[in-house]
Parts: sequence; C-alpha cells; structure tokens
Amino acid sequence: MSLMTHSDAYAAQLQEMHRGNANFGKRGSRWLPVVEAVMESIGGTTDILDYGCGKGELNLHMPFGISMYDPGIVVHSDKPEPADIVICTDVMEHIEPLYVGDVIMELHKLTLERLIMCVSCRPAIKQLPDGRNAHLIIQPPDFWLKRFNQAGFVTETALGETATDDPEFPVNDVTWVFKRK
Repeated sequence: MSLMTHSDAYAAQLQEMHRGNANFGKRGSRWLPVVEAVMESIGGTTDILDYGCGKGELNLHMPFGISMYDPGIVVHSDKPEPADIVICTDVMEHIEPLYVGDVIMELHKLTLERLIMCVSCRPAIKQLPDGRNAHLIIQPPDFWLKRFNQAGFVTETALGETATDDPEFPVNDVTWVFKRK
C-alpha cells in the first residue's frame, strides 16, 4: 500500500508559495549544529535526508551533499530514499490533516537511525495562496509526541520548547531527536 503524504492541489499551493516568496523555506541552515551533534553521536554519517527541505539551505551549509525532498519544490519532489539521519523541521504543521498519519509512517520507513523533528505549535504569520493559514495543523507538543511514539519512535533527546507570551498558544515550537524502536 502506498502512503499518501499530500494532495496534488496542496503541492501546487506550496509550489506557488515557494515561487512567490524568496524567503519561504530558507531557514534550514539553522539546524546545522543539531545535525552535526547527531552525526557525531552515531559515529558520523554522510547519509542524510532533509524531508521538507524547502529551498535547500541546509544542504548549502553541509560539507557534503545530502538528499532533499519537498513536494513544494519540483526538483526535489521525487519520493525519497531511506537515510541514517532524517531531518524534518518546520514541516509537520504544514501537512494536510488527512495525511499526518501517512507522513509519520513514511518518516519511520525513511529513518534508519535518527529523526530530527521540530514542530511549530502556533499559527503561522504566512497565508497560503488560497487564504488558509500556512500552518494547517496547530497542536500542542503532547499531540505530536504521542503520534511519533505510536509510530515506533523513541525520544533520544528532547531539545526543548520555545515559549510565547500568547496564553492561547503558549508553545512556539518543540524539537526532539528520535531513535527508531
């Protein structure tokens, strides 16, 4: 059975966002220190997949090329292959709710050693071209942790939450490093 991770219509929305906003999907390089620490913890690897790579900023700062996947970037939209380390940052909140389970299952299939995961838990500043908030899923950290644990991931490191002053959405984002069970 093939996993469905997004609709064609939504991929088109993401592609339009990337074309129309030079800064959309350009924050991947901020994860370089975390990637380097995880690489060191598992004895080094050059087998890395950036799942939801955006414009590929992390790849530009790595000392070697990494695999990239993003349905919003046509040149990176081919189905990815498994890797020792999978990076999925600022992605899950952008997934269509119908496909969250399949995306998490796909991440489990793709992750051979570690998954670096960061999820935003508040509405986005940006809107999709169709007017929806760019964060399609706004849930607290426990929602995400439960789903990743159910899919066969174990928390290796909880890198923490960043807080907001908004009582309705007290957590900005949360970051974990998961191992496969």
